[in-house]
Amino acid sequence: MFQVFRFLRWALAPRTSPHARSRRSLALSAAVILIAFVLPAPSNPARAQEAAPAGSETRGLWVLRSSLTSPAAIAALVRTAKDQGFNTLLVQVRGRADAYYTTDLEPRASDLARQPAAFDPLATLLAEARPQGIRVHAWVSVNLVSSAAALPASAEHLVYRHPEWLMVPRAVAQDLAKLDPGNPAYVGKIARWTRAESEIAEFRAEIRPKIASEARRALDADEATDLFAYPDRFPAEWTAFRRARLTALVSRIREGVRAARPSALLTAAVFPDPQDAFSERMQDWRGWLGSRLVDAVAPMAYTQEPARFAEQIAAARDIAGGRVIWAGIGAYRLTPAQTIENIQAARRLGAGGFVLFSYDSLTGPKPPAPDYLPTVSRAFDK
Repeated sequence: MFQVFRFLRWALAPRTSPHARSRRSLALSAAVILIAFVLPAPSNPARAQEAAPAGSETRGLWVLRSSLTSPAAIAALVRTAKDQGFNTLLVQVRGRADAYYTTDLEPRASDLARQPAAFDPLATLLAEARPQGIRVHAWVSVNLVSSAAALPASAEHLVYRHPEWLMVPRAVAQDLAKLDPGNPAYVGKIARWTRAESEIAEFRAEIRPKIASEARRALDADEATDLFAYPDRFPAEWTAFRRARLTALVSRIREGVRAARPSALLTAAVFPDPQDAFSERMQDWRGWLGSRLVDAVAPMAYTQEPARFAEQIAAARDIAGGRVIWAGIGAYRLTPAQTIENIQAARRLGAGGFVLFSYDSLTGPKPPAPDYLPTVSRAFDK
């Protein structure tokens, strides 16, 4: 999931939204990296305005799309969640601009190629989970749309249908400005640069402190281009512009969800430090909650330090006021005892529940500890 990616600062051509991106992924403009919206499909619409039924806490699992590729895998997921006392599944139904549900908006995920065309992972999961009283939220990865190492095979993929929407790395923006986005060389150039980007950045970071200050200034000057005159001259305004664009996107999603299903919840997984989220990630989740653009947030407090975790959840609770927060716990990097400690801390701090990342890492061939989920679940009611 999100936390596995390392992010660098990007500047883009004026037609796109310029900020962080993953080392090996192509990204859509106007959506900040690592925002994930989740939409529940509740079996009881009267309860849909609640993040959890009255008197209960959300006990959730993030589920990667790799666990949705067959009916057997979905049945195992629901059985595990039920047996271990989890009542909520946040499942990745849009991975890289592909669909793990039936739709004509985006191509069917290539990982489903061996399954019958009638197989709909989300519909199958809903049919399995509802009788067990398990709530299902559709986790949509908004920004990442492709791996640069292996471009999508489907000609219907967004990368090919709308290459003009892709973020443009500053280092190749001038060259790309000369190309029509419909030219295959356009996407190819972005992909090739992205594959090599991490090595270039690491070399620059290592060599720059060793260069005399005058030489550094000359090199920095060489990086500037007329294409970025306005953003470079007004950086604070440019940042505010990008943040406003992201909030506008959240607002449009809110309106779309409300029109399609008024009872549905819209929630967001966010960076836990509100100032970092606001200034560096363009996520004004404090404002989103205050304006009721989202119904709940899940701060991804994936630290391994208990005190830091408590600090981040306490801060999120204070910011949220009466709005719902779910404590995001990076269980994949914690022992069962550490995860239990974080769950208990979240409860003491008044969180509406917790979500563990992730089902797949905790039940796969190399879990952090044997019987991870059974060990954690035994402490749920203590």
